[in-house]
Amino acid sequence: MPYGLVKNYGGWANRAVIDHFEHYARTVFTRYQHKVALWLTFNEINMSLHAPFTGVGLAEESGEAEVYQAIHHQTGCQCAGS
Repeated sequence: MPYGLVKNYGGWANRAVIDHFEHYARTVFTRYQHKVALWLTFNEINMSLHAPFTGVGLAEESGEAEVYQAIHHQTGCQCAGS
């Protein structure tokens, strides 16, 4: 996750990041549509439970509810990106 999204929005815990990801994904999908047939938008979403900052851009001391909310937003993006 880009640090700017962590700093300005609080990472995946903020629903606003979904729009930023969707814009990014559409840009990349369009740019590489003739070179890449299959996409995997996220790898190992479950790692967010073990490493919240690197997984979803949350501080290590984030509460369980915040981590699960971030995972929910990430999963929603994955569905929108397919």
